[in-house]
Amino acid sequence: MRANTRTATFTLIIAASSALLMSCATRPKAPATISESNTLENFRATLAEFAKEDNNNSTMFRLMREMMEGTGRREQAFLENIARNDTNARVRRLAVYHLNNQALLADIAKNTAEDENIRVNAVSKLKDQALLLEFARNDTSSRVRQVAVRDLESQALLTEFAKNDANNEVRSMATYKLKDQALLAAFAKNDAYSEVRRSATRRLDDQALLADIAKNDATWNVRRAAVWRLKDLALLEDFARNDGDERIRQAATESLDRLYRETRQAEVRELDDQALLANIAKNDPDERVRSTATYKLKDRALLAEIAKTDTNYWVRVMALTWLDDQELFAGIATNDSHGAVRESAVGRLKDQTLLTEIAKNDTNDRVRVMAVCNNELNDQALLVDFAKNDQSDEVRRAAVRRLDDKVLLAEFVKNDTYDKVRRAAATRLKEMRIQEIWQMNDMELLADIAQNESDEQVRQAAEKRLNILREHPSP
Repeated sequence: MRANTRTATFTLIIAASSALLMSCATRPKAPATISESNTLENFRATLAEFAKEDNNNSTMFRLMREMMEGTGRREQAFLENIARNDTNARVRRLAVYHLNNQALLADIAKNTAEDENIRVNAVSKLKDQALLLEFARNDTSSRVRQVAVRDLESQALLTEFAKNDANNEVRSMATYKLKDQALLAAFAKNDAYSEVRRSATRRLDDQALLADIAKNDATWNVRRAAVWRLKDLALLEDFARNDGDERIRQAATESLDRLYRETRQAEVRELDDQALLANIAKNDPDERVRSTATYKLKDRALLAEIAKTDTNYWVRVMALTWLDDQELFAGIATNDSHGAVRESAVGRLKDQTLLTEIAKNDTNDRVRVMAVCNNELNDQALLVDFAKNDQSDEVRRAAVRRLDDKVLLAEFVKNDTYDKVRRAAATRLKEMRIQEIWQMNDMELLADIAQNESDEQVRQAAEKRLNILREHPSP
């Protein structure tokens, strides 16, 4: 284990940020827990040791983000203290982003008048519709009201804001959330404010009305919004060739490209002719069309060729789908230039020696995670080594999910510095517990577990096992 510290550790700052700080020859000893560093001064002093050569605080901010995305997310009181009192506005905003207490977020949004960005962040985290409505109606900041309106669910309330709000940006946000096509058409045709018309146009389905707006609206960005929604190829070609505004011609060209591609993809999905599909998979200029054709191919030799040579990484991934060539997978897993292609090949490998090499040495963490997740890599000693010592917390988490040692898993739950590793260990222990329950035949013990176990999933597993034993008693 890299550190024997309790759940909420500031050594997470070291672990989660090692990639940022590889050049540091020595690192200051961090306080063991948040409770041991319970003042903002100590907290910032700890970060400042890492960021002392960074004049604009960006390193400190990155470290703070890493802490909050891990253990600190659960320390709501600590985050509240930071959100209210830290001297760095970016750090305060980040703390607010990771708060989840609705009453606390509402209080910060109401009473932090000196920083509109913090108030916007707080309102953006609200889920309570009554609180959102209160901010949407009464807040003095139009930005805060826009965010509140964005998350309202009531179509009646959104209609009210779209029609009557004094701020046009708030009206535009409310309009974009509307679903009533007749109401959207009225806003798109008649509203005096161009952003409201544009928001309504972006939600319209009526092709005749969209064509009219594309031709006749007085504002270019409303016309462009209509062009992007058009499906009439002839009309779009006319806009692309002849419109007097270059921005409209460009939008029409982009829409034509998208529609032609979607049409081609739909046509290819209906094809069964393997020769035609092969030609499209090899030669179509659009990678998404090639990908669609590749997925339907049955010629394994051609699929292997595409997997090795296509210029687009996703087409190469798609070609691997139907293959089972271990030599090909090995070559691609070690040599392809794109991590996603290597990841796909690694997921299909069966060679434990090669998987181990990739898990240790690939430059892409996602590829290494896939190697560790591959069931063919089943050496528990290797998995323990990855879980304890790998430089990537995501690789460690993947390894922990494959461990069988309950004692070691319990140590990870108790002591690991990375919350996702701790959760992975806890999840693995629960899976093993449920697997054991499904092997039990002691009805008295199962009844006790079903009644008293603290974990609901474990209780449910015990109850289901009990029911099976009752329905099918042993002879």
